[in-house]
Amino acid sequence: MKIEDVDPIVNSVQTRMHSRSIEGIKKYGTTMLREDVTTLEWIDHAIEEALDLSIYLERLKYDVEQWKKALEEDCK
Repeated sequence: MKIEDVDPIVNSVQTRMHSRSIEGIKKYGTTMLREDVTTLEWIDHAIEEALDLSIYLERLKYDVEQWKKALEEDCK
């Protein structure tokens, strides 16, 4: 059984992860096994990514709230 047959969402995530890995290897000339980044630097990178994620999620929440308001107005 293939995962893409079972869970297309997981398949989509795997495909995107693979694509990002290829992009990163092209951009940085190495894999995530690189040793020029310290553990603390990896933690900082992860924190920065998490902060960006929270901003993106807040923006998406704003959009959904705006759509909800517009739908409620249309239903009046």
